[in-house]
Amino acid sequence: MKPADPFETIVHEHYEPLFRFAMTLTRAESDARDLTQQTFYIWATKGHQLRDLSKVKAWLFTTLNRAFLTGQKRQDRFPHHNLDDVSQELPATSPELVDQADCSQVLPALAKVDEVYQAPVALYYLCDHSYKDIAVVLDVPIGTVKSRIARGIAQLRRLFSPMAAAKFISLWLTIYWIVAGAVQAELFSLAGSGTIAKNSSGDTTLPVGTPWTFEIIYDTAAPDLDFELTGSPVATFGRFTNTGAIPAVTFVHYQAANYEVTIDDPKDFDAFSEIDITLGRESEIDINLNAPGLFPTLGGGTVSFHADFIDGSHSDFIDVPPSLITIDALPTETSLGLESFEAADVSLLPAGGGVIVGGLTSLRLAPAPEPSTSAAAIIGGLGLLLRRRPRLNASAAGNKRQFRSSNER
Repeated sequence: MKPADPFETIVHEHYEPLFRFAMTLTRAESDARDLTQQTFYIWATKGHQLRDLSKVKAWLFTTLNRAFLTGQKRQDRFPHHNLDDVSQELPATSPELVDQADCSQVLPALAKVDEVYQAPVALYYLCDHSYKDIAVVLDVPIGTVKSRIARGIAQLRRLFSPMAAAKFISLWLTIYWIVAGAVQAELFSLAGSGTIAKNSSGDTTLPVGTPWTFEIIYDTAAPDLDFELTGSPVATFGRFTNTGAIPAVTFVHYQAANYEVTIDDPKDFDAFSEIDITLGRESEIDINLNAPGLFPTLGGGTVSFHADFIDGSHSDFIDVPPSLITIDALPTETSLGLESFEAADVSLLPAGGGVIVGGLTSLRLAPAPEPSTSAAAIIGGLGLLLRRRPRLNASAAGNKRQFRSSNER
């Protein structure tokens, strides 16, 4: 039974994940215990300032991370310790800990990953945090969180031998797709391909007929900022930018022959970047992206990106299927495809003038990121996940009891 006292309830619910996160930061049980207890001490003295208790989890992890960073300011670089280096501090193990062998592999491996990726990976996989929560804890944009997690996992893969990696990655990817699947559903990928149909820019880098591809990943949690232009919300117009509390565009990739750009930090898009949804006789998805200095130059000048998808289902002259654009929100209808639109094109706009228009031959919308691992890896990892994840870390459980006792005194 959970303790009736609110403070004890919060300790009961959050001590173990906080301790796991602290272990990934400090790599030493004693330091992790001190950091976790310091976090609850701060909660005991300042927690009353939090008005919305549904945000207590993010508050605690943010406080722990800040306390850790404050302590590190007194050092040029915090040391990394394998668990073997502090084995004398660990409690006696029980036979049950044989089932937790993966943790003793994960923590030392995570210590070898670049520091900037360690906290996001630990929060996401070991502590079950959403992208939004991690963005709050680490005070970085959601797109940056996603990028750091992906790069951290890529480094972990390279650290393991092929045989060990198969077991390790199957476990972690299972957590990724099963525990965090609901969070990922907020991100959608709009991708397409085709060939250059027109080039009036005067730059010969991308002649007509050049194959090209593009992908845009956007966050459907981004707010509709139409009122900034209209004065009040409008039901037939949606405007999603990267200037809101949650950036709309998190990732863009475009490639045509040797011309290629990848942008994975929402902060790189300027205030003129936005996705507009307009409902009417011809409903439209209008995408304009500007990332100064990141698109390779064409004709000696900067380049911006534009995509336009027009649904002419309300036209008196065009007979197309019923509209899939029915609300002024970012699209999530996965049946949307090239056949859904009367007209569609993707263009590069060189600052020097002219336009490079890409004619579309394929278009798809899907939740992002999509699983790329085999079903066998997922099923294999699931067995490990279901057997190990419910077990408590013996050290963390003991520390929690110790903390309760000291608090009672």
